[in-house]
Amino acid sequence: MNRLVALFCRVRFRVVTWLSTRPALYFGARKLVGRLDNQCLKPDTDIVIEGFPRSANSTTVHRFLERQHCPVRVAHHKHHAAQILRGVSWRRPVVVLIREPRGACLSLLALAAEARQRANRSATSELTFGDALNAYIAFYESVEKQRHWIVIARFEHVRRDVDELVRRVNERFGTTFHAEPIAMTPQPELGWHAMPNQLRDGIKETLSARFDAALSRSPRLRRTFRRANAVHARYCEADERAR
Repeated sequence: MNRLVALFCRVRFRVVTWLSTRPALYFGARKLVGRLDNQCLKPDTDIVIEGFPRSANSTTVHRFLERQHCPVRVAHHKHHAAQILRGVSWRRPVVVLIREPRGACLSLLALAAEARQRANRSATSELTFGDALNAYIAFYESVEKQRHWIVIARFEHVRRDVDELVRRVNERFGTTFHAEPIAMTPQPELGWHAMPNQLRDGIKETLSARFDAALSRSPRLRRTFRRANAVHARYCEADERAR
C-alpha cells in the first residue's frame, strides 16, 4: 500500500508539472476545480512574480509589496510556469526568480521532509531527486523563449537587494512601482516554511549526502543534473546581458 501511495504522489507531481507548462490547460483545470484564487494571474493583475519553489519567492513578494504606496495585485507563489507564460501573453510585467538547481531542489525536498515530520506523517509520498530536477527543468525551459519580456531575479541578488529589482522592472516595463521601503512598515511574519531553521538544516545535510551518492551511482541523474545546471547558466548569462 505504501508503494502505491508513493507512486500515486509521484505521478500526480509529474502530471501537475506537465500541466503547469501549458497555460490553457493549467488555468482551465484550476477553474474547473475552483482553485483560481487571488495568487493566480487574473485580468486585474499588476505584476507576476514567480519562481521555482525555494527561490526567495516569499521574501521577494513581501519586500516588493511593503514598498508600494497603494494596493498592487501580484500573481505569485503558484511556482508554475503557466503564470509566467500567460503573464507574458497578456503583456504584464513579469519577474522570474531563479536559484541554482542543487540548492533549490534540495531545499524543496528538505521542506517537504520537515513538513512530514511536523505533521508526524510517513515518508511514503517522498519525491526523488530526479523528480525535483525534472520539474526545475520543465519550469525554466518552458519560459526560456520568453526571456526577451521577463526580468530575471537571481536568488543570490534578490535576497539582499529588492530595490534594484524594482528599479529594473520599472525601467524594463515603464511602470512606476516604488523601490524604497516605506518608513516604519511592520515586517510581515513569513512563517516557518519561508526561512531556514535548525531542523531543516539537518535534513538538508542528510539529503545533500544522499544526493551526492545518487549522482555517483546514476548516469541518468548526472545527465539530468547537467541539464538543470545548463539551464541555470543560460539564465545567468541572459541576466548579465540585460544589466
